[in-house]
Amino acid sequence: MGPATSLSIRVLGPIEVSTGHGMLRLTARERGVLTVLTAAAGRLVPTERIIDAAWTQAPPPSVRNRVHSVISGLRRRLGREVIVTRPTGYVLNLSTPGQLDAAEFAWLIERGRTLRAMGDRRGAADCFATGLRLWRGPAYEDVDSTAVTCEAARLRELRHAALEEYATVQLDRGALTELIDELTPALAADPLQERLRGHLMVALHRSGRQAEALAVYDAGARLLAEELGLDPCGQLKAVRGAILADEPVRVAPAAVADRAVPRQLPAAPDLAGRRTELARLGRLLLPVAVPHAYRVVVVCGLPGIGKSALALLAAHEMQHRYPDGCLYADLRSTDGRPAWPAPVLAGFLHAFGRPPGPVGDDVQELAALFRSATHGRRMLVVLDGAESEEHVRPLLPAGGNTTLITSRHRLGGLDGSTGLALDVLPPPDCLDLLGDVAGHQRVRDHRSDALELVRLCGGVPLAVRIAALRLARHPAMAVSTLVRRLREPRGRLAELVAGDLDLAERLRSGWPALAPTTVDLLGLLGRAGPRRFTAGSAARLAGCPAPEVRRRLDDLVDAHLLTCSDGTYYELPELVALSVRS
Repeated sequence: MGPATSLSIRVLGPIEVSTGHGMLRLTARERGVLTVLTAAAGRLVPTERIIDAAWTQAPPPSVRNRVHSVISGLRRRLGREVIVTRPTGYVLNLSTPGQLDAAEFAWLIERGRTLRAMGDRRGAADCFATGLRLWRGPAYEDVDSTAVTCEAARLRELRHAALEEYATVQLDRGALTELIDELTPALAADPLQERLRGHLMVALHRSGRQAEALAVYDAGARLLAEELGLDPCGQLKAVRGAILADEPVRVAPAAVADRAVPRQLPAAPDLAGRRTELARLGRLLLPVAVPHAYRVVVVCGLPGIGKSALALLAAHEMQHRYPDGCLYADLRSTDGRPAWPAPVLAGFLHAFGRPPGPVGDDVQELAALFRSATHGRRMLVVLDGAESEEHVRPLLPAGGNTTLITSRHRLGGLDGSTGLALDVLPPPDCLDLLGDVAGHQRVRDHRSDALELVRLCGGVPLAVRIAALRLARHPAMAVSTLVRRLREPRGRLAELVAGDLDLAERLRSGWPALAPTTVDLLGLLGRAGPRRFTAGSAARLAGCPAPEVRRRLDDLVDAHLLTCSDGTYYELPELVALSVRS
C-alpha cells in the first residue's frame, strides 16, 4: 500500500501526519507549507500565500525555488498525486475524507444530520459521536499562523454545532447517562458555551439529579459574571426556574439547539495590514456587559478603503462570542440606491424560521418582529454599506446584541455608536497587497516602481488591488509601464479598472446620497485645482455665505470625500479630485 492510500493528516488538535510507514517527522518548512495546504484542502493555494505562511522573515530571492523543493519533498513522502501543481499555486488533492480528519469530521456531521432528518436518532447519535471523538484539542492547536485563522474558526463553530445537535438527539433518545459523561468534560473545556450547560442541566434534571443541575447553573453564572460581566441567557434562566419549581423542563436547551441559529457571514477576504485596526475592532465587538444594553460599531472611511474586508474578518474572529448566530445584509443595491429595510428585515425573519412569502411594507411592524426575534439572544448583526442613520435604525436588533455597520459616513446620529475610521494604507502594507496579487518577487525586483505605483494609488486598497490585477493579467508588463500610465492625471482612473472593479465608479457611488448643493460644491473644488483650502476660500469660490459652505464641507468630511485634521484647513484627496474632473 503506497503512501497516498494510507495517508492520514490530523489537524483537529496538534498536527500529525502518518503514512503506512508510521508517523512522519516534518521540517518546520514542510510543516508550514502543509498547514496552509490543509486549511484550503481541495482549493488552489497561490504560491505567494504559501510563501507568506512558511517564511515569516524576509524570504530569500530564490524563495519560489525553495517552495518547489519543499513541495517535491512532501510529494516523495506523502505520494506524488497528493499535491497537484497549478500555474499559480498548488492544491492538496485527497482521495477520501478519511485522509484528513477535518474532512472526515465534516462528512460525519452531514451524515448525522441526514439520519436525524430521516428519523434515525441512534444512527445520527453514532455519527455525531464518532465525529466528535476525532478532536484531540483545538484545530491547528500548535500552529501560530494567520493562514489558518479562518479555517480554525470555521471548524470550531462546526464542532460547537455538532455537539449541540448530538446533545439534542441524545436527550430525545433518553440516553441521559451517556450524554452526561460526554458533556461534563466538553463543558469543562469550553465553559462559556451556555447551550451545552443547558443541555447538561436538562440531562441531570431528567436523571433525578436536581441539585447537581442547579450547581451546574450556579458555576456558569459565576463564570459569566467574572469573565464577561454578563448574566446567563434567558433560556438558561428558564431551565433553572423549571428545575426549582420541580416542573418538566419545557424551555429546554434541546429546543434551543433546534431553533434557527443563522450563520450568514460571507467568507472573509484576505486583508493586507490593518492588524492594529483589527485588534481594536475585536475589542469593540465584545458582547455587551448589561443584558438590555446594545452596542453599535461603525467602520467608516473613503470608498474602496477596505471597510467591508476588515469588518468581515473581525466578525469571523468574534462570532464564537455570539452563540445565537450572525446575520449579514449587504445594504447596497446595483443601481446605487440603498436597499429598502423591509426586504432586509423579511430576510432576517426568514433566517429565524418565518416562512417566506409576500413582504409587507410596514417597516415599523417588521422591525418590531425582528426585535422580538432577537430578544434574549446574543447575536452579531453585520450591516454592510449603510448610507444613513435612517437607513439602519429599523435593522437594529434588541438589546443584548451587537451591530457592526460599514459606511462611508460616520453615522454619529445613532445613539451609543462607536466609530472606527479607516485611513489609507501605509506603503509597506500596500506593497504586501500588491505582491499578494501580482507576485511578491515581481514587487521585490522593481521596488522603486512599485512604491511609486502605490503612491499614485493614494494608499487606497481598492486602487492598489486593481493595479495589481492589471499587472497579474499581463505578466510581461513592466511595473514601470503601468506607473507611466498612472502618472497621467486625466487617464489615471481609466487605468484603475479591472473586471467589475471600477475605482471611479466606487468613488462616485455615494454622491446620490448627498444634497445636490453639496455635490455641486465638490465639483467646484475638484475643478478649481488647489487641494488644500479653508472654508473662507471655498465660500468665495462658491459665491455663498461661509456658514452655509462650512455645513456642506462638513457633510463632505463626514462622507470621507474631504479631510480636515485641524478644523481649519480642508484637503481634497487626489483620487477624489480626479473622479470629479473625469
